[in-house]
Amino acid sequence: MVFFIIYKLYDIFYASGAMIFTSALVIFYTWLRYRRVENVALITFVLVAIFFGSLTLYYHNAAFIKWKVTIIYVLFALVLLLSQFVFGKTLIQKMLDKNLSSCQGMGQFKYYLGNIF
Repeated sequence: MVFFIIYKLYDIFYASGAMIFTSALVIFYTWLRYRRVENVALITFVLVAIFFGSLTLYYHNAAFIKWKVTIIYVLFALVLLLSQFVFGKTLIQKMLDKNLSSCQGMGQFKYYLGNIF
């Protein structure tokens, strides 16, 4: 939300700086409150805020911040797809094993189909 407000008021470079700052603030607040930060939140913070945001500001090129969503989704899709072969079950099954019943047959097909699209 902060990104879009700053983007509309100023430009994408100020918005990228605001995104880095607010993302760091949220990670810091989460750690202070729960004494723990989820791995997915840290990975996303590093990729989005630190990597793409910093590249956008350093090179003063908006292409980096515009490509971030596409690159992150492709990376997550590859990780989910390859986890089936590495762990023998999907990463989502491995993470939520206690909460989900076994995903067999049609569920497996939907998993692969979801990663393709």
